[in-house]
Amino acid sequence: MFFYRRGGDFDWDSYDDLSRYNIGGVLGYQYSKEWVEAVESRKFHPIMINSDKIGFDMLKVGRLDAFPASYLVGLDILRTDFSEQQRSNILVHRRKITVHGLHLIVPRSLANGREIVTDFNRGYSKLAKEGRFREVAIQYLSLEREDGTSNVLPE
Repeated sequence: MFFYRRGGDFDWDSYDDLSRYNIGGVLGYQYSKEWVEAVESRKFHPIMINSDKIGFDMLKVGRLDAFPASYLVGLDILRTDFSEQQRSNILVHRRKITVHGLHLIVPRSLANGREIVTDFNRGYSKLAKEGRFREVAIQYLSLEREDGTSNVLPE
């Protein structure tokens, strides 16, 4: 997803639209086939940096117009490294770059690793069956305001 600054004119429907923006990217990250093809065909030129944290810092001070990041990674950086005022100036674009599922990673060296995965899957299935997954996601993963709205949780 692209995170961008409130008040900017960032919008995109295709990679052709990105040529007029300063877009960030992280060195060594694997981007979608479409992203790579757009960069190779010079549809846009991302500013490649060393980490998501640096990308969000550049976004915060206006050196980038938009920065691509996993939704959860972006929220974590916003929650831990940005003040409430700074967070309120960052939005998530409605159009997704790519769609990936979530994965729970447990080290094989952990003696009860299989049990952890089984318990997690059981809990996730229960939330999904009861239709409560979005409620929990909003509560724990978004930057929800007191009025119940979120400036970064996409619909």
